[in-house]
Amino acid sequence: AILVGGRGGWIINHSFIIGGGGYGLANNVKAKVPGPYGERYLNFGYGGLELEYVSEPQRLINYSFQTLIGAGGISWRDDQARGTMQNSDSDTFFIVEPAVNATLNVTAYFRISGGVSYRFVSGVQSSASSNPDLSGPSGVLTFRFGKF
Repeated sequence: AILVGGRGGWIINHSFIIGGGGYGLANNVKAKVPGPYGERYLNFGYGGLELEYVSEPQRLINYSFQTLIGAGGISWRDDQARGTMQNSDSDTFFIVEPAVNATLNVTAYFRISGGVSYRFVSGVQSSASSNPDLSGPSGVLTFRFGKF
């Protein structure tokens, strides 16, 4: 699955970031529920509070430790080719996603980060998917703009 999103935060002493972020599914992922007219696909998104600690932010390459704590939603939709867009069996869930990133300071206002995270999802009671299906490791690529 490919997730896209955005985040923003307040940087304190160049090392601690407190903010929020939101992410959503950008491609078609099959739901566990078969549809009467073809495939059914997931609608999936989440967001929440983000906390991040940046180690040695003045260095050309630095490392950070980040955590998102929040909530999300899941449902399914019918095959778009048939013209139906029914959402059904929606559910909400709790999410915690810790991450470790390496960041390259490109300019004073632009940075690129790459890292890994693990998404822990709890509370899904939908036929569209399950906690283990939505939980798991992820690769992260982030373009950071701002005054650091």
